[in-house]
Amino acid sequence: MKPGLIRTEIFLLIVVFLGRASQALDSERSGTVPFIFDDNRVFAQLDFVRADGTLRKVLAFVDLGTPALVLDKKLYEELQVGQGKPVILRVGHLEMKVDSSAVETDTDLGLTGPNGKRTVPVEAVLSGSVLTNYELVVDYAKRTLMVAQANTLKSTGDAVPCRVNEKTGMVSITTEIDGRPYALAIDTGSAYSWVREDVAERWTKAHPDWERGKGAVGEANMQSRTGGAQARATILRLPEIKLGSLPKRLRRL
Repeated sequence: MKPGLIRTEIFLLIVVFLGRASQALDSERSGTVPFIFDDNRVFAQLDFVRADGTLRKVLAFVDLGTPALVLDKKLYEELQVGQGKPVILRVGHLEMKVDSSAVETDTDLGLTGPNGKRTVPVEAVLSGSVLTNYELVVDYAKRTLMVAQANTLKSTGDAVPCRVNEKTGMVSITTEIDGRPYALAIDTGSAYSWVREDVAERWTKAHPDWERGKGAVGEANMQSRTGGAQARATILRLPEIKLGSLPKRLRRL
């Protein structure tokens, strides 16, 4: 998270977006997998296909704010990506292919686990760039992640227009807060929502009661540094944010 940002508690529950970047293979048109909800973030169970066709189960951090697919270095070597082989992964029955040139590596993606017991290694980051050719539903209530090929899912509810960066897959929407429009990114990889400092100062000047404290704690302090920008941030609670024609009232402190 970049310095100069202020935490707000805007929590978006369902994400659906379309794009044009990744390549779909001949497979089922959709797939659904369970995920672990840890520190307000999503960790989904995926299958990666080895060179011999066998499956390798991997727990992946679903982060729409990451621009490229990231693999743990050992998994990267096991899948022979360095030899130019594409990465083939499955979300349930849906199979996708990512070119080896669009894959990055890391050596410390951390641990996660259910009920706060972090004993399972995270071995991949499923990025927005991989998902830009698909429809995506993140169901926080059921703890499931659904990915489908374009024009597969039947839409319900009121649609909210969005913008999709075709290179990174980042999704943004225009919301209305305190009578003014604001562009916000939808990022499943962020434990809490953040706005620029000048925006937060404008809100607290007009509405002092929106400020709830100083210093992000718990899940909001994602950098986990006592002297970092997040630890110095202002905590806000907004009474309402409008998404399209629907107002969304915030109930959490």
